[in-house]
Amino acid sequence: MSVTWYTWLEQGRDIHATPQVIEALARALQLDDSEHSYLRRLAGVTPKAVQPERPQVGDSLVNLVDSLLPNPAQLMLPATDLITWNRAYARIFVDPSALPQEDRNALWIQAMCPEVRHHLANWESETQIAVGRFRAEAAKYPGDPHFGRIIGRLTNESAFFRDIWGRHEVQGFEDRLKTIEHPEVGAIRVSVVKLRPLEHPHLMLLVHMLDDDESRARANQLLSR
Repeated sequence: MSVTWYTWLEQGRDIHATPQVIEALARALQLDDSEHSYLRRLAGVTPKAVQPERPQVGDSLVNLVDSLLPNPAQLMLPATDLITWNRAYARIFVDPSALPQEDRNALWIQAMCPEVRHHLANWESETQIAVGRFRAEAAKYPGDPHFGRIIGRLTNESAFFRDIWGRHEVQGFEDRLKTIEHPEVGAIRVSVVKLRPLEHPHLMLLVHMLDDDESRARANQLLSR
């Protein structure tokens, strides 16, 4: 197995790798589940998904996101374009309604918005994880132009993103604790949970569950203003 062959595989080229070869490569590289899934998609062993057009989301889903207060929550497309969000998300992170439409994307917000960069603890490692998740999701939609546009914009605008994207790392989703050092109320700690609505299984609902009484009190303080 040559370096060129592996490079072409990593680039998603059509190299006609058999499932047996892919499984052997995964074992040899001791890949975890997310990396293994990513490799299978690159090789075309897993069927390609088709990203749907922006769906018409009913009031029930919008109301669900709103009802999760005081926990921040957002509903997203596969490429992390925001469909809806609640007031807690807007107050604790950033208000997407104040951004141009093309910037209302969770990965763009995390990588490019100064408020998030300055207030999210461990911003660099958290953004590296977010990029790895985005790469894993993008592998389900090879050649999708919208994913390509987001990658292109971030590559042009952010040297940090360029460096991370060039590492070809993938990351599965795991519940994790994050801390936002909010300038108005102090530290807010959240555990992030990902859900998928049954009627729209391609969508992602991220809920940032407030982790302790102090964080809940601070979130409610922001929402009361």
